[in-house]
Amino acid sequence: MHTLFYSPEITVQQFKLIYNVDVSVEFIRCADQQLTAMFIQKAGLKFGKNLSISWVSQIDYFYETGVCSRLPFYLYVNHNWNPITITWKSASGRIYKIDETDIDCADIAFSFESLDIPLYHKQMYPGNPLPFKLKDLSFELTVHRINVDCEIAMELRTPGTEATINNTIKQINDFIEGYNEASGKKDWKYGVVHNYKINSDNKSIISYELDLGSTGADFIKKLLEFISTINAFSRITFE
Repeated sequence: MHTLFYSPEITVQQFKLIYNVDVSVEFIRCADQQLTAMFIQKAGLKFGKNLSISWVSQIDYFYETGVCSRLPFYLYVNHNWNPITITWKSASGRIYKIDETDIDCADIAFSFESLDIPLYHKQMYPGNPLPFKLKDLSFELTVHRINVDCEIAMELRTPGTEATINNTIKQINDFIEGYNEASGKKDWKYGVVHNYKINSDNKSIISYELDLGSTGADFIKKLLEFISTINAFSRITFE
């Protein structure tokens, strides 16, 4: 499996060559392990020849240590170079420096200062708003955009009774709550859907207003795959 840094050893060499800065392999390995999983979960994009960390000599280099330390990189996405910043802090209060070798990965926590996920999707898949592929869905899918706040409109195959509509809504609600619960049991590894609002006044369409919170493409893909198993809708639109 390709990872964010791909090779900690090469990363160390590049830092020395380009910036004349010493970075330890242990530091990069720990960052790579945590940030790779985090990025894939949030963005739904996998690393490889068209997606990786990049080093550009013109980068406005800085390195800040403190309660929350920061370090800049470029994220290479399909011939686009996007500036990003990684951050880290520790549960113990220890301030880790990038050249230290005794890195406690259970103590240090890495993250991204910010990620422009919609931009990376457009760069990786121009004209395709989804960062993943879905096969054999039981409905026609139209995606105008997917942001943190979005609406999903689901058109029923046949107008439903109040009982059948409520049962369908319950299944979807149970899935969302189950996703949050499963993430919570793993220290919110998969993020959390902050809230959702349901509109079922129309007996032919069920609409959800979603605040996707800290979830990402992983949740969207699993939600659509789950809804497909219900086999109740002819068309679903994200906007």
